[in-house]
Amino acid sequence: MKKIILLTTIVLSLGCAVTFAQTPEEQGREIARQVYLHNSEFRDLRADLLMLTRNAKGKENSLNMQVDILQEGRDSKALVRVNGPEDMQGTALLTHSSAQGDREQWLYMPALGKVKRIAVEGTTPYFMDSDLGHEIIACDIKSSVDVNIAYLKDDMLEGKPMFVVEIKPTNPQKFVRRVWVDQTHYRPWRVEYLDAHGMPVKTLAFQDYHQHDGQYWRADQMVMTNHRTGEYTQLTWKNYDFRVGLNANDFAPEVLH
Repeated sequence: MKKIILLTTIVLSLGCAVTFAQTPEEQGREIARQVYLHNSEFRDLRADLLMLTRNAKGKENSLNMQVDILQEGRDSKALVRVNGPEDMQGTALLTHSSAQGDREQWLYMPALGKVKRIAVEGTTPYFMDSDLGHEIIACDIKSSVDVNIAYLKDDMLEGKPMFVVEIKPTNPQKFVRRVWVDQTHYRPWRVEYLDAHGMPVKTLAFQDYHQHDGQYWRADQMVMTNHRTGEYTQLTWKNYDFRVGLNANDFAPEVLH
């Protein structure tokens, strides 16, 4: 009887640990959920974006853009309009993304004078011929049903305690990602894109975080380095404006031209 009472006492005293013990997959999903809750539930925003790309030979190109983003639950829409250089001015790209990982895209080029739907099924949609996926532009940091997320370990990065999670897509053609997320504000600081052998192909670094509207953390710069091609992409964000009153009508394909 004493042994039973002692065992009961031990179980009750460890109740928190027993109740909240999680598998790596459950931990990974919870971290992804917290990233979304802390940084992505903003409804809509508008920002200016400068994208600089540099190839392995050192040739540089830049685009000045305005980015509008709308969140509808776990779905998101992003509209990018190019303001410069002059030969690209007026180009517009619209992306609709669902929580299930589906994407639809439309492109408007002034020289053609019409909106063209882009097929993205079975491919990784990259942004404006850069090394960046559209989820980065759309601040689309959320848990999706087409990936498996697992917590790997705790780590330190730039003097900050981090969670490291691994994101494995169900589509074998897409990269496995390892993401470093700070444990205080759940901000992503580093993403490694791995090949089938677990070797880094490219690395995305987030820099110069600032808080907006007392709630939303955004990195002023994002830098993607491709370790195999030598290509480099830098995004510089400015003039964030949250809750500007955008709605679904502002993200219809008809508004592109």
